[in-house]
Amino acid sequence: MQALERWSQCIVQFGARPYWLAQRAHALRHLDRLDEAEALFEALALDRPANHVGLEGLAQIAADRGAHEQALALLDKCLATYADGPIRSWNRQRAQALLNLGRIDEAQAVALPLLEDPDANVDDKLLYVRVARQASIGRPDREARRRELARLVSGHLLPELPGIGLQLLSTVASVAETREALRAAERKAFTEDEIEGCMMVLPRVMPRASCGASWERLYVRAREIDAPELELRLLLALERHGEFVARFDALQEALRPAPRFALLRGLRNRLARPRREVFAEEKVFGIGLSRTGTTSLSDALEILGFDSAHWVNPLTYQLLSDTDFFLFGAATDCCVSPEFEKLHYQYPNARFVLTRRPLESWLASFARHHEKHSGTGVLEGLRALFDGPDNPFMFHHAALEYGLYLNAPSLAEAWRQFEARVRHFFADKPGKLLELDVFAGQGWNELCGFLGRPVPSKAFPRLNAAPP
Repeated sequence: MQALERWSQCIVQFGARPYWLAQRAHALRHLDRLDEAEALFEALALDRPANHVGLEGLAQIAADRGAHEQALALLDKCLATYADGPIRSWNRQRAQALLNLGRIDEAQAVALPLLEDPDANVDDKLLYVRVARQASIGRPDREARRRELARLVSGHLLPELPGIGLQLLSTVASVAETREALRAAERKAFTEDEIEGCMMVLPRVMPRASCGASWERLYVRAREIDAPELELRLLLALERHGEFVARFDALQEALRPAPRFALLRGLRNRLARPRREVFAEEKVFGIGLSRTGTTSLSDALEILGFDSAHWVNPLTYQLLSDTDFFLFGAATDCCVSPEFEKLHYQYPNARFVLTRRPLESWLASFARHHEKHSGTGVLEGLRALFDGPDNPFMFHHAALEYGLYLNAPSLAEAWRQFEARVRHFFADKPGKLLELDVFAGQGWNELCGFLGRPVPSKAFPRLNAAPP
């Protein structure tokens, strides 16, 4: 907002220069006011055709909206029209668009020259690792490729960007290698970004019971560098809820500009109330299996005013658990799915949303998702992975996967058993369950009717969809 106001002042006082108009449009982008930003970029492209900022901005708007084919076409037009433009940046964006479209080999062909250029920067290296990681999926030499990427991350990204480098390393290296790098990163974490990077990776590679000492060290460091938001989030990770409430009250004014201020305030208010009132809340639990629209549901609930958590606690990055179900007004994804019977009795006024999609579509999406994140999308491969020590989120993730999928004779049978279990439980509980199929076009009318909320003016979110 401050940037938007200042660029607007520049334009009023000194004239509508293209760069200033573009920066004003980018501020609108970051505020999610995409229609206003798009109108500015369209005017720039029309009125100042010799300047690339209008066309480039339209490509970025298209990417913001998930219209990656359109973004790619606009970036190609930029390259063909403006030989003196930021060629490296456009190629980086092209590679990202191709990656988002699932055109991995093409993305790698664009990203590799960026990496090999003597002037390659950190952004080029980050992009290449992300693309190359996807390119390794399904290849017979996958493990060799991942080891090479782990060396690249360790040698080039960890020293320059410890936080992001550590996160990337956790996707290409073994749990043991990442854990060793995490211990080294903890000792060197003296900035907010470095502490944040450690926070993101810690729950993925350390058993839950072993995280406390690391949380404590990071908490002390956050206080030393005067990072109040991180301090409060680490108190949540340590489950020192009384201290969290007291520190929030003491730090409230300093926290107001923080991006997560509203979320922290909501948790503070909930923790300060008698527990019986929180257990009596009209919470919403999205209990659909993964790859059924759970991300879209979570975003929709946030638009409706719920403080929603999806898969992990967005403040501590731990897999959702009983504590998080208490802390947030809504929770979604497969951490919630197997808990619905218990949650019904713990939160008697809660409502439940079963997101669903056709079986064949779900099986294909499930396989793609697990191939991407786990290296295998078939049942036996997943059992082998979760039988061993090298899976993210350690035992808790394995328990979750076995509870939902891996004990069944097939994934199709796991899907059928779960839906039958949900319908049987809620058969005598009218008004408690909504079945929502966003893939069939259902959205606000069904969800808002179920929750008794007015339909928002925004389109129903369609997030995390796989490319066709």
